[in-house]
Amino acid sequence: MANTQTNLAPLKLVLLITFLGSMGTAVITSGIAFLTDQGLGYTATQNLLLALVLGGVYIPAALLSGPLLRWTAAKAHRLTTRRSLIAIMLLTALIAQAPLLVSRINPGLTELAVWVMGIAYMIASGIQWPIVEAYLSGGRRSTQLRGAIGKFNIVWSSAMVLSYWLMAPLIEEHPFMIISLLGVIHLLIAGLVFMLPSEPAQHFSDDHDLRCPPSTASAKEVFGGTKSLSVQGSLVFQDLLRPRGSKEGTEEEYPPIYVPLLTVFRMMLIASYIILSVMIPLMPSIEKQLGLDELWWTPIASTWLIVRVLFFILFERWHGWHGHWWTPWLGMTAMLTGFAMAIIAPAIGQLIGAHLFGIDYPSIEVNTVGTIVLITGLSLTGVGIAAIYYGALYYAMAVGGSDVDSGGKHEAFIGMGYTAGPLCGLAGGFIYQGGLGVIAVTSAVVLAMVGVAIVKALKHSKP
Repeated sequence: MANTQTNLAPLKLVLLITFLGSMGTAVITSGIAFLTDQGLGYTATQNLLLALVLGGVYIPAALLSGPLLRWTAAKAHRLTTRRSLIAIMLLTALIAQAPLLVSRINPGLTELAVWVMGIAYMIASGIQWPIVEAYLSGGRRSTQLRGAIGKFNIVWSSAMVLSYWLMAPLIEEHPFMIISLLGVIHLLIAGLVFMLPSEPAQHFSDDHDLRCPPSTASAKEVFGGTKSLSVQGSLVFQDLLRPRGSKEGTEEEYPPIYVPLLTVFRMMLIASYIILSVMIPLMPSIEKQLGLDELWWTPIASTWLIVRVLFFILFERWHGWHGHWWTPWLGMTAMLTGFAMAIIAPAIGQLIGAHLFGIDYPSIEVNTVGTIVLITGLSLTGVGIAAIYYGALYYAMAVGGSDVDSGGKHEAFIGMGYTAGPLCGLAGGFIYQGGLGVIAVTSAVVLAMVGVAIVKALKHSKP
């Protein structure tokens, strides 16, 4: 126990590292489409292709990074978890300089530099977050651990909002400088990591129901154990992929309805990544069609992020949604409705403006009605995403079970979402132009996934 207390990482320090790291995650995983639109002149199709590659590389990268770094740690006996994280931050800071430097030295290779940077950043991110989360969860248990996870969710989601707003003034004229500044943030993180213990504290073995990614005694075990894909998914998927079974070591029983709810929320969470990985790459194209100034692209696009933070706080404080089926249905309905409204906001705005208000949008700069539709759609999407994420987290923690499955199943699941989303967008655009094809294909895939989850939930709920 003494060792655990000695190695316990200060929560405020871990949360500060999380906040800064999540700003970088927002730029690359959620904001890169805005940068390629302005810096490379990418179309919606090209942004979907980039998202497809970044999502596709995530699965093998996350699965192979663990064995590779475990081998490295075995060879380098002085490699501690803290030193490993510092090295990752320094390498990421270096990689982030590539697009800006190449654009000034050899502009013809800028596109290649952006792709290489994006792929490398995704690989580094798949290694970075399980280490940070090991410091978060190590040495904490029960209520203390629940509180840490709750603060963790608020911190990373808030950081993404701030990142979107800080990007706005630079997007039009200096898109690659944003990535370069991201490197500076990672240098700052490296300095903060120096103040962490050399190793995360040991995780308490009796807290199966609350477990985050297992904390470890050495870098070898961190890299060789459970891995994650992103700050948004890993904490949930550590619990979601744990087999349902006995409640050994837990302090409270859970209602039987929690098991089918967990089954449905598990699939809905994966589906939510499909929705986001379709919607986000299309945002620059949608906002361009609405006639919005580039200065407002990311602030308006951050609407769903802001709403998500607010509903994270609501779901944490108010527990009236626990054990009710209306929560997943609310989440799914809001998410799909909001997604559809966001995708066809320009068309809806033109239709309503012309027929109800007699507005001829080609003759004016901004599609005001369409912008309102977009903001409303993004708000609904934020409500749905928040309900699904928090529901998945709550029921995973409540139901719990035995240890996390070995291997990288949750990497594959989230990677499927990141990859399937752009595929849906590309297929939908090929079938029918104007957004309706994207909505139809994506919704069909998501509803099919949820349908499978419902069948499984009903099967498990039978006596």
